[in-house]
Amino acid sequence: MLIGRIEEFRGETVVSIKIRNLPVQKDRHTKLKDDCQTEDIFHTPFLQSAVLSSVDRLKGTHQQPDEEFEKGYAVWKDYTDDGGGDPISETIAESIQTSFDIIRSCTT
Repeated sequence: MLIGRIEEFRGETVVSIKIRNLPVQKDRHTKLKDDCQTEDIFHTPFLQSAVLSSVDRLKGTHQQPDEEFEKGYAVWKDYTDDGGGDPISETIAESIQTSFDIIRSCTT
């Protein structure tokens, strides 16, 4: 994951991240190891406490957010200006699992 921004938002510290190389199945009907690919989640805002509960070390510093992150961040900021866009309070792993559960429920 790449931390793109850390900022104050509605009285909380929010950490905006990009999740890279998330393994996903190409075909939801098979369970073969060879049936995996990776995807990126371009921008997700988490409460700082959720990120601190999710990671145990820093691998590096001074990587700049890419254009995909910046576009996702801009969409989130526009949404927050309209009153939405609360940051995620569950851990990163829980958030990913919740997303997968929602996707599965919509495709079965």
